[in-house]
Amino acid sequence: MTMATVNLDFMGKECSAATTNHIKSSCLYSFPITDPEYCGQLVENWLNMLRPSAPLLPSPFNIILFGSTGCGKSSIVNMLLGREAALMSSGALGCTFENKSYSVTIERQEYRLYDTTGLDEGTVGTVVSKDALVKLYHLLRDLQGGISLLVYCMRGPRITETLERNYNIFYDGFCRKAVPIVIVVTGLEDQEPTMDSWWTENKYAFDKYDMHFVDHACITATLGKKMKNGEFRNQEEYNESKVLLRDLIVEHCRDARPWKVETKTWFVAVIKWLHRNLPSWLGDHVAPRLADLYEVLKSFLPEQDARDIANRADMKPVSDALPSNRKRPNKKKVAPTPATANKAFAFA
Repeated sequence: MTMATVNLDFMGKECSAATTNHIKSSCLYSFPITDPEYCGQLVENWLNMLRPSAPLLPSPFNIILFGSTGCGKSSIVNMLLGREAALMSSGALGCTFENKSYSVTIERQEYRLYDTTGLDEGTVGTVVSKDALVKLYHLLRDLQGGISLLVYCMRGPRITETLERNYNIFYDGFCRKAVPIVIVVTGLEDQEPTMDSWWTENKYAFDKYDMHFVDHACITATLGKKMKNGEFRNQEEYNESKVLLRDLIVEHCRDARPWKVETKTWFVAVIKWLHRNLPSWLGDHVAPRLADLYEVLKSFLPEQDARDIANRADMKPVSDALPSNRKRPNKKKVAPTPATANKAFAFA
């Protein structure tokens, strides 16, 4: 048997392989037994580079991440992206309603992650009406491809009183309970005996508030302090958490049918829901009168769209209450009575 040495270069690393005249149909190279697993991985990488690249699947899945300030939403985004792209919150109160989107590819499928802050906080008097509504409208417009998954982020180990409100805003108010929702619990690096044991101990507490999830992941979203040996304190738990998150997303988006609603219809429905269920937020941002809503909308929407949304936000047609370009006949002014003077625009 004659042997000849062949040097193969894989991703900048050399691997010495021996060829033989006695070549079997299924084996072209015989690798040194000193590190067969490493050489096998190099060959697999090489073969993958030779194969035609599979195209990305069309239509990215839209995923909304929500939860209170400091729950780890941005850390989760950075973990999935593999880089520090999303800025961490300082935890200070008074954040404006914001949303930022990030694209991540998992198994050739693109996912668009929407990191939201502000609306779910229930903070009062922190945003001017125009800015809040503009950002809300733009978020809904960007989601016209549909929503495939809601990811509710909370920080363990304690369950706080704001959980139910945050859950209802997005699951009911935004998505009419029509989108699958999962929960990701962060900050569990010290949980014993495993991170997932937290869910076993606490899952029934959510039933008390009628909060239900199709799945969960108990994780740590931070590497922790760097130790003297160069490793990070939570490295093992962090790596495990990253796999759990990716699997969670793939599993619940794979067969999901994105939930879609026309932007203007959706915007009206969300405004109505907020007015009914979170008046402390909306009341300080938009006075519940049709004219006020119209004045805000027309600053960033075409006039007809603003008029249409404001009209639809009322239970009955109120076109006479809106400004119009048409000249109207002069009418005798009548002093308003207390009843008519205090009449406010009512949301359904």
